[in-house]
Amino acid sequence: AQASFLSTWYAAGNDVVSEGMNHTDYSANPSLLSGDYDTARGILDGLGLTRASKWFMYPVGGISAATIATLDGKGVTAARASFHPQVVISELGNTDFTHIGSYGSDQKSSAQMIAYVDDVIRCGTGMMIFGHDFVTSATISTETTIASFDTFLDYVKTKRDAGLIDVITPQQFLDRYA
Repeated sequence: AQASFLSTWYAAGNDVVSEGMNHTDYSANPSLLSGDYDTARGILDGLGLTRASKWFMYPVGGISAATIATLDGKGVTAARASFHPQVVISELGNTDFTHIGSYGSDQKSSAQMIAYVDDVIRCGTGMMIFGHDFVTSATISTETTIASFDTFLDYVKTKRDAGLIDVITPQQFLDRYA
């Protein structure tokens, strides 16, 4: 149903990453992951959205040893969960990016999201941010106001323009660090 939007988003240089088919907690239902992954990946590949095809985003933080093993078996190189938000890149090398954390934007103010950026700059780490619905007025837990996210993005741009951070896509991350 979202093929046109996703194709436009992708053509603009953004990556499209799968969460499987049913936005379920795969750590509680690991037997569902393989088929859901294959179905979702097949749809995205069929639409030509193949950049970042080695990525997966765990819905509801549903990561476990079983989910990691399933994704490893499918050649997934990196996956984002929703905990351990800082991404540490070691000069010793990184061999497993299947449990990268992220910061959530849902129900967060621009000040809270800006603090994320300041924290990773101070610590010399990286971060990913995720959100669900961007709305004028947030009323439920999966919403972020457009105004607060725009303020956050403006701040990110000032830090990028100052040379303090890089803003890269998931595939650019793998190209650089994997």
